[in-house]
Amino acid sequence: MTISTKYGAPPTALPIHLGALSIMHAYLQALLHYATFQGRTSRKGYWLFLLIQLIILLALSFLERHFALANPEIGFGWITTLYALATLLPVLALQVRRLHDANHAGWWAWLNLLPVIGQLVLLAFALLKGSTDQNRYGPASQ
Repeated sequence: MTISTKYGAPPTALPIHLGALSIMHAYLQALLHYATFQGRTSRKGYWLFLLIQLIILLALSFLERHFALANPEIGFGWITTLYALATLLPVLALQVRRLHDANHAGWWAWLNLLPVIGQLVLLAFALLKGSTDQNRYGPASQ
């Protein structure tokens, strides 16, 4: 007796976006579109990318401290710095696309330059649910 006959037919459309596959897919999609400031990015894709980004930065920083490569005053070294600089453009592009999903202009990303208030405003925008239908920045993101 197979599982399909014992428990009924298997689901035909299992969501492939569950688990580690979707996390890496979101991360790689953001890197592949590293200079695309047009269009929209879903809230899920944005936060999954930032999660992987944070994990990688923490892992690099830990390894640098473990192997005594880090500057003890700031807790990280050249490898972490180079990775952060290399992914700066993809992070900014993703943030602009996330703002577009919430129906805000990408110019709001300039708020990153304001020390505390700017990041709080952008955090609030990133937490907003995106518009479910097409807006002026394109069709709804998945």
